[in-house]
Amino acid sequence: MKELSLIIPVYNAEPFLAGTIDRVRDFLRAFPANEVIFVDDGSIDSTRVILEEHHGTEPTYQYISVSENHGKGYDGYSPKNKKNGTYYRRLLCKGNF
Repeated sequence: MKELSLIIPVYNAEPFLAGTIDRVRDFLRAFPANEVIFVDDGSIDSTRVILEEHHGTEPTYQYISVSENHGKGYDGYSPKNKKNGTYYRRLLCKGNF
């Protein structure tokens, strides 16, 4: 079976991150993914805290946090170095949901 990896870069996403996580959960009911990786690109708000709170609430959820911001849409990931899924899809936290 082919697997899907969702990569979601986030930066200072505190105001809308919990809602995005809920919408991702709804999305996964229709389109199961092997992994969902949120990449915190050096946020200076409570984004990391929210990701830590949700880590483990879904077996597919993971997060990566980098200390320095790299610019809009940075995901620190690429299709060639993803760990699992056959298919890779990068989504924007606010834009795709």
